[in-house]
Parts: sequence; structure tokens; C-alpha cells
Amino acid sequence: MWIRSQGRKSLGNYEEIRIFGNDIFGYSNKGEEYSTRLGEYRTEERALEVLDIIQDRLIQGTRSDTIWNGKRTVREYVFQMPE
Repeated sequence: MWIRSQGRKSLGNYEEIRIFGNDIFGYSNKGEEYSTRLGEYRTEERALEVLDIIQDRLIQGTRSDTIWNGKRTVREYVFQMPE
């Protein structure tokens, strides 16, 4: 899933999202050692709420595929980490 970090300085396609304390980290397919801090929150409960929002987005889908007048358009959703 494509996610833009809370500070808006990082954009990546992450396969795994984890919470450590109040922080949310994204992991790419490059391995365990490659992670990006996507957001920092006041409490672990708020970080869990944000993780729930990400889960809802995944359930809704992260891509759209439309055909209009014979032209196919595929778009991928980019999740913006909330404050």
C-alpha cells in the first residue's frame, strides 16, 4: 500500500505496518532492516486508531480500474498519514 508519511517527506509502497509505542513504521519488501517511521502520535491508542483507518482503507481497496470511452485507467490510492 502506498503511504505518505505524516511529515509528508516520505512516500513509499509498504507491505507491512507496525506500531512500536506511539510510532507507526512501514516496511517494504526489502527486508526487516528497511523501515520508515510514518507517523508519531501522542498515545499508543491514537496510533492504534490510525492503524484501524489504514485497515479500513485496505478493506475498501487501494486501486481503481475504470474504462471510459474505450480507455482504461488504473489508479492507485495513496494514504496520507493523519496528524
